[in-house]
Amino acid sequence: MEKILKTCRLSAVSGEAQKNFNAEVLVESRPDLVIVWPPPSGFLNPMARRVLDLSGIPYVLVKLDTIEDYPQAYEYLGKLLGREARGKKLATYFRKALKKLRADAAGISERQRVSVYFAEGLDGLTTVSSDSVHGEVLALAGGRNVYPIKSGSRQHKHRLSIEQVLLFDPEVIVVQEPSFFNEIHRDSRWREIRAVRNKRVVLEPNIPFNWMDRPPSFLRLLGAKWLAGILYPHRENEKVLFETREFFKLFLGKMLDDEDLRSLLNNTDRP
Repeated sequence: MEKILKTCRLSAVSGEAQKNFNAEVLVESRPDLVIVWPPPSGFLNPMARRVLDLSGIPYVLVKLDTIEDYPQAYEYLGKLLGREARGKKLATYFRKALKKLRADAAGISERQRVSVYFAEGLDGLTTVSSDSVHGEVLALAGGRNVYPIKSGSRQHKHRLSIEQVLLFDPEVIVVQEPSFFNEIHRDSRWREIRAVRNKRVVLEPNIPFNWMDRPPSFLRLLGAKWLAGILYPHRENEKVLFETREFFKLFLGKMLDDEDLRSLLNNTDRP
């Protein structure tokens, strides 16, 4: 099996994907290995488990409940796929970056933390709780989620009114949908909010996919670095371009030029 895995076709099934598990597509794709990210309970969707067991396709469970799980996952998959050196390199980078982000965030007092509102949905009035995957990135970046309610679910969303957002009066707004990002300054209600008045509204980077979540992935590490630069530009902004180049080179094998970086990062209002 080790020989096969060095050039194998892989299929990944996340906890979210198991809700809409398509057995036919998986079997027809004939992967050599299925990598499964189970839900926090650790148990597979019964249908997914049955299909995998009956198909004879090898599968492994990889725990990725929090961003802290990634280093160990990289090391495990590196050994499994015959890419141990690569796995260790990615794990080392991840651990070092997490340690730096945690240390920087710990040096910011609660009073000094920049308040942030996550504006999801086409109208910006859906947000996430402090214990969501968004909250994890924000904590690493040293910010404070203005919506303090904990949901007990890492995927839970909350519907708010514009009046509630006005009361929160966040210093920074992080927007998920490009259409809302283009409209927020035109809406007289949103223009009353501090973040909009001070031009501190940002659109989540989404190349090759979202840096914050949807899906929650390894890109959240870069998302935390990017967000730290947004929240504390006097301390972090000069590093963002370098960090983005290094991350894409290491994790994606892509060398970014200045035009690439502008395309990735020019979605930001500056005060």
